[in-house]
Amino acid sequence: MPTSAGWVSSPAITAAVVRWTGPQGQTAVTFGDVAASDDVVLMIHGMAGSKERFLPLALACVDAGKAVIAVDLPYHGERRTEPHGSIMLYPPHPQFMKVSASVCNTLLSELPGILDAVGVKSDVTVLGHSLGGRIAYHMALRNLAVSRVICVGSPIGVESIPKGSTFTEKDHGYWKDIDPFAGTESLRRVPITFIHGEKDKVCPLFTIERLQGLVQETSPDVKFDIKVIPDAGHELVGALEAAALAELLEA
Repeated sequence: MPTSAGWVSSPAITAAVVRWTGPQGQTAVTFGDVAASDDVVLMIHGMAGSKERFLPLALACVDAGKAVIAVDLPYHGERRTEPHGSIMLYPPHPQFMKVSASVCNTLLSELPGILDAVGVKSDVTVLGHSLGGRIAYHMALRNLAVSRVICVGSPIGVESIPKGSTFTEKDHGYWKDIDPFAGTESLRRVPITFIHGEKDKVCPLFTIERLQGLVQETSPDVKFDIKVIPDAGHELVGALEAAALAELLEA
């Protein structure tokens, strides 16, 4: 598997960029020896972000003895050449629902191949921000190789669609294979933590509380925690980023 030293736009940072066979020549960046480590963190960014967003968290995790993998979502980062990659995919854009559902399902289907390509031998702790958190949660729902799930400011349920956007039955069709309220009894029995900013206006907290209640009802043996960070919003900066790091270092 070809690798190169350094990370795009950060040549002074020691990392490995791994490319594997895929429709767009997708890449993942790794920090530390992910093939030898039994403490690997997979980081998945949110809508309009990229894997480079996780550089500070990745370096802190490596300092603590962990190995890290960071990936780009479809249509993001090094994958912007894919269809829809040049458009800002936020409501009320007419393609938002279709493309965001496609992003989730595509990356979920790719993840086993990604982990195999970089040589991971053990289950991973997965940290996802925003839309990436939805994917992280679904790694457990689909019983993929995770040991812990940490979702930061993650949209769960149709109620999280921002006010003023249009949600139709057609839109629901895009999400039918990634409904977080279906099949919760099949959740992988691993700890799940949602970290949420008290002032998050993008992903309302009550949607996560609804999900927690359903999980506790259908899968009472699943450890499901919600941690609300005072005065924090949606973006992974400041207090929200510090809380995410603290959770990772506890894992």
